[in-house]
Amino acid sequence: MQTLKPLALVAATVTLAAACGTETSGTCEETSSCPGALDGGADAPGDVVGPPPGCDASLEPKDAPKCVVSEYGVFVDGTGGSDVNAGTKDSPVKSIGAALGKLGGKPRVYVCEGTYAEHVKLTSAVSLYGGFACGAWSYSGAKARVAPSDAGYALEIVGVSGAVTISDAAFVPAAGTAGSLSSVSGFVSGSTSVTLRRVELEAKAGAKGKDEAKAAAGLLMTSMPTAGTLDG
Repeated sequence: MQTLKPLALVAATVTLAAACGTETSGTCEETSSCPGALDGGADAPGDVVGPPPGCDASLEPKDAPKCVVSEYGVFVDGTGGSDVNAGTKDSPVKSIGAALGKLGGKPRVYVCEGTYAEHVKLTSAVSLYGGFACGAWSYSGAKARVAPSDAGYALEIVGVSGAVTISDAAFVPAAGTAGSLSSVSGFVSGSTSVTLRRVELEAKAGAKGKDEAKAAAGLLMTSMPTAGTLDG
């Protein structure tokens, strides 16, 4: 278990599950970070939608089904959805990127099982929850798999001042190439509170650089979050 604590050196970088030219993987089983914090965090703007009646936002969605509603989140179904849809439970979008563009103050994105060939970048306090069965939107525990086919981070969290939670998801970047040496599944920078629960971070083979530097990593962090615990 590795606990993330505030660092005075904002330029500090931590690399987990790193390798040179080999495939690596890691699993984060996060159990405690900012207990009771609502999505969006204390610094979230005032127009963030609050929890609907009967929804205990301090619980995980799998334990609070009354939170899994269209009034509180945008829904993503990579097989049955369409990005022209409204993103409601009955009319989900197809991609996570489209969901992030249709939040309208909602603090959550619910993603059903399947593979999403895209990069996910968070720049505001929004939480992503996978592990749902498509259509029924009941909790299945099956991870939503984010696996872009081109180079770049599978998950990027940059400059978020509120709380971010990600659960029941896997992030798998493309392997490194001569044009893009690194294969990094997750990158976190300048964000204050990031919580990962049942998240898999898998880095593919990194291409060899001239100095044969490490080119594959499960998770990179700069300006480490002020709160967070990684188990795995």
